[in-house]
Amino acid sequence: MRIEQKLTEALREDAESRDVDVDAVWHRTRDRLHDQPTLRRGRFPMVAAAAAAIAVTAGGLALGEVLTTEQVTPSAPGERKPAQGGVDDAFSCPEQITHDWTRPETVTDDHFVATLRGGPAHQAEVYNAPRYEYEEQGDSAFLRFGNADGTLATRSEFRREEGEWVRQRSDVCVGKNGSVAVPIRHSLELANHADVPYDPSGMAPRRGASLIDSRPYYDTTGLVRVRSIWAHACGRRMCLTSGVPAEWGRSRVRADTVPYDVSWLFLPRDQMSTRHNPYGLWALYDDDATVESVVAYDDSGRTVGEITGRYVDGWPGQLTFLLAPIDEVEQITVTRRPGSTDPGEPTTRTFTPEELPGHDAELRR
Repeated sequence: MRIEQKLTEALREDAESRDVDVDAVWHRTRDRLHDQPTLRRGRFPMVAAAAAAIAVTAGGLALGEVLTTEQVTPSAPGERKPAQGGVDDAFSCPEQITHDWTRPETVTDDHFVATLRGGPAHQAEVYNAPRYEYEEQGDSAFLRFGNADGTLATRSEFRREEGEWVRQRSDVCVGKNGSVAVPIRHSLELANHADVPYDPSGMAPRRGASLIDSRPYYDTTGLVRVRSIWAHACGRRMCLTSGVPAEWGRSRVRADTVPYDVSWLFLPRDQMSTRHNPYGLWALYDDDATVESVVAYDDSGRTVGEITGRYVDGWPGQLTFLLAPIDEVEQITVTRRPGSTDPGEPTTRTFTPEELPGHDAELRR
């Protein structure tokens, strides 16, 4: 083994012994760098939490298309102790990726590292797996993590060497084409795609927060989690808060006629560099209500996403969203109604995704 491989392995072993919530640290640091939002209750009355007011579609996807992959029950990290048993033997997720632990230089995702340190129950608790199963067969051992409904999320294999269990490989659930997307109906609509969205308490004001979207995704261990996106007023801006009560982040969108890239809201910050997010999401807060349309095009000029509804309840102006396949969007065009611009100023402006505020190149891989 080369010296750099030995160093990599040693660092991974040391990291396994440390329980650090990187996403929570990120959010706390982020919030310290920004002023805490203030809600002007006199100006912004309570908003009905109804996602039906936002209808976003993408060309090329039949909205009636039903995906046949078995639905799984998402669970919140740390909401209960792992249960032993009841994990499926076979995968039902669209695809799996394999971590070959015998070749650590090929493993690019270090958020999950298979180990039996502390025992299988302890490892299930460390990774917030609702269920787990463990079995030994001679010099081989197998640890399976499962979702609350028993669907298999991760299967890790170990081999006994000199009296210790050494990791060999892990097969981990992912979505189609290796993405984080759990198959759901109408995936390119903003809606409540989870049975029960997380309560915004602790993430957003108890009053005045509106549910924008809630959907499941595969985390780095292959387990199914849910992230909910809430919108609420914060001073002169709109705030978009995403996550779960214990782990959340926020984007502030100022009043403008330029869309703001908020695609990162679909994933925890510390997982974005290693996971493929298939969704592109752009928000536009138009306090003068002059924007007529926002359309996304691919490199051939085909429409891949457009706004078909506007969210106006309770706020001055309108809050609109564009949801489209992130890898297909090459241009975004914003059109304002005639007479709403200054003389000589065009009513239509076109942007590339890279030109828009909030753009993160790591999400377009």
